[in-house]
Amino acid sequence: MLSYLTSQFSSLTTTLLLLTPLLASGSPTVPEQTGLIILGGESPGSLSAEVWVPGSSSTCTLPEVPSPGYWSPTLNTVREQVVACENSACSRLTDYGWEMDGLTLHSRRGHTSAVTGQGVLLVGGTDAPRSTEVKPANASQGVESFALEREMENMCSIQISESVMVLTGGDGTYTLVTEYSGIATGAATTRELPELNTRRAGHACGSYLVLGRSLMLIVAGGWDTSSTELLDYTAATSTSSATTTSTTSAPGRWREAAALPGKHSLPAGASVAGVFHLAGGYGDNGAVAEVLSWDAVSEAWSVAGAMARPRAGHAMAEVPMALIQHYCKDMH
Repeated sequence: MLSYLTSQFSSLTTTLLLLTPLLASGSPTVPEQTGLIILGGESPGSLSAEVWVPGSSSTCTLPEVPSPGYWSPTLNTVREQVVACENSACSRLTDYGWEMDGLTLHSRRGHTSAVTGQGVLLVGGTDAPRSTEVKPANASQGVESFALEREMENMCSIQISESVMVLTGGDGTYTLVTEYSGIATGAATTRELPELNTRRAGHACGSYLVLGRSLMLIVAGGWDTSSTELLDYTAATSTSSATTTSTTSAPGRWREAAALPGKHSLPAGASVAGVFHLAGGYGDNGAVAEVLSWDAVSEAWSVAGAMARPRAGHAMAEVPMALIQHYCKDMH
């Protein structure tokens, strides 16, 4: 009898130990719902903005951006604000529409961006191809940051962390892939990663996790191409260290994967809920509205939906729905 009671007490103790974290934390955490905010592009879409949510049968229309609109802008969520930048100014989305958020130090077209603790980092572009600047939230003007290794425009950036980004392709740098570390410090260091197989500029890019361990980089589309390439970033960077002058390629190579269903020039790419999506771009018959999703397991594209209008040269970023609920109350 004593043995039986001891056994039951032991089982009860084990059960309580397993349940303790759940009891302490209360109800399971519900993932924050996010969507894709899409802005600008070729005229007449340059003034418009919308929100697309996977599984939704429609998009949510946002207020128009300030005239003359946005062509090839950058779009970021920073400190719970949605910020768009192009030419010499930035705008932020508020409950009252888009409002001026200060000037940039240099004119920015065909540039890219990243988010740091200091604000939005604006990188390269047609008018300032070797410069970067930080545009702090609510600041009147950007602040000069580090210089790029080379002139870059119409490239695509993948942000690995708050301190690391990878620049891919671009006009004149078509196959080059460069990692910049310390981007939040103003004194970034670089290393060259394996080159792309396909020359590309005006393309989409991003990243996603496989089995929760390997970080994969993806590039797709660009001028006159439908190709998709993948790089196992975790493996490619596991044995290399960044230096300011390194020209040695890291181990691993980009590999071709399933192509897009047709050419996509100047598309936009971003992840929502961990799944990489590509939207719009110029096809053989002009700009398209389709939104494609990438299956990380089968490594194939599928049509996930459509934007409210065809776009190319637009920007797209993941945004918490809580930030735009004023405009998108009926979206689920």
